Amino acid sequence: MAKHSSEGDLWVAVQGKVYDVTAWLPRHPGGDLPLLSLGGQDVTDAFVAYHPASAWRVLDRHRVATLADYRVSEVSRDYRRLAAELARAGLFDRKGHGCAASLCAMAALLAGAVWLVLATASAAAHMAAAVMLGFLWMQSGFLGHDSGHYVVIRSKALNRAVQLVAVQLRAAAKSDARRPG
Repeated sequence: MAKHSSEGDLWVAVQGKVYDVTAWLPRHPGGDLPLLSLGGQDVTDAFVAYHPASAWRVLDRHRVATLADYRVSEVSRDYRRLAAELARAGLFDRKGHGCAASLCAMAALLAGAVWLVLATASAAAHMAAAVMLGFLWMQSGFLGHDSGHYVVIRSKALNRAVQLVAVQLRAAAKSDARRPG
């Protein structure tokens, strides 16, 4: 298994099944770095954590063998127990209300920053506006990224809409930050 860890010969194992992902490498949605850095190893926990259920179908096309000596480590066992407990508690469910709250907070940050810049000439107020825009940019990056993976709301179309709104709020904040005061 460890011999197959290069760009031209790349294998990974998931739950004791071995997959030749060499041909998949250029098409992997997460880029080649995760596969190259984990090549030749068991990647079960990373695969389960970062891939939707539909990825199993893609993976099955690349199966080449089964590991005879596959065992789950104690650390992986603990991680899997914790992940299952969090899933049972519903903490991984996409509900959408967190997304709505984030968008409202981002709009409030933008409105507050614009107001501080336009309503006062105070350097402290302008610095506060800059900090608010910084928080807005961070939140829009997180929300835009997560909605790009369709993991914020159950609907693919709504995830796309959230992504576009987050990007537009970020662009508005960026243009406001460039406005001469």
